[in-house]
Amino acid sequence: GPLRVSAPLKEGRGWLKDSQNSLVPWSAASQCDIIQVLSRLSAVRILGDWTAWYETVALDDVRLINTAG
Repeated sequence: GPLRVSAPLKEGRGWLKDSQNSLVPWSAASQCDIIQVLSRLSAVRILGDWTAWYETVALDDVRLINTAG
């Protein structure tokens, strides 16, 4: 069957915040961090296949959904 990938836009789901300092590791993004990013979001772009040969990854469907009520 089809491979389904989900990327929940919630804190604690692997999202990291750049420390802006190469000596300091990135930290887990807070709910406020994620809200700030999403509130400034104007577009979502998905990079297509740059291969001139044959398709190695097939992307047939993309869905952006709100699963919260």
